[in-house]
Amino acid sequence: MKEFGKRNFKWNAYFNFDETEELKKEFEETKDPQRLIKRLSFYTNVPIDPPNTLIIFDEIQECNKALNSLKYFAENAPNFRIVCAGSLLGVSLSKGDSFPVGKVNFMHLYPVTFKEFLAKYSKELYSYAENISAVENMPQIIFSKFKDAYISKISDFRWNACSNIRMFENSGISAVEEKLQDILNSYSLNFAKHIQTAGIVRISAIWNSVPSQLSKENRKFIYKLIKPGARAREYEDALLWL
Repeated sequence: MKEFGKRNFKWNAYFNFDETEELKKEFEETKDPQRLIKRLSFYTNVPIDPPNTLIIFDEIQECNKALNSLKYFAENAPNFRIVCAGSLLGVSLSKGDSFPVGKVNFMHLYPVTFKEFLAKYSKELYSYAENISAVENMPQIIFSKFKDAYISKISDFRWNACSNIRMFENSGISAVEEKLQDILNSYSLNFAKHIQTAGIVRISAIWNSVPSQLSKENRKFIYKLIKPGARAREYEDALLWL
């Protein structure tokens, strides 16, 4: 979001509801966009000028009233440009003000594909990959180049896309795999934020069994792979939640 703002606006006015607890209070006291903008101006060192400033609300799932305020910005102050990020899980499980239906456009971030990686790493390899039209053996010299692109360290690579892919810098695809593993670990540590303590053990057990479940030829979920003697009635609620 910051990268998008840097490219397309003069200023970024960044607000993080998880990092700055006081922000929540501002949205609890008023829903009027103009009053909110005046208050938010004290939390940033850049002017909040509608044509030139991108307003960024990060971790918005932490403040239901900020999420609800998007409706009033859309209806009463459409000249302000606002982009938000947050966990949809946190939004769906939180209770409070209504969601601004019809006032929010959604974008989803997905893992970068190998072709997207090639587009920044090597235009030649990317062009070759784009023109593959049949499943057939690849010339060894080309295959070696693809293999090197996947496993080698890239000393001068810079990823300039408008998404959180900065882990590419100076390290190549191996750093992406490490980062993805960190994200997986973070997911499991974040379960406690959304569920009662009693369910954490079962949900974590299912989460840890997912790789072995997916490695089978038969993709049917088998409860006994979670642990010996595990039964559906014990774990089905946890599986549905996950």
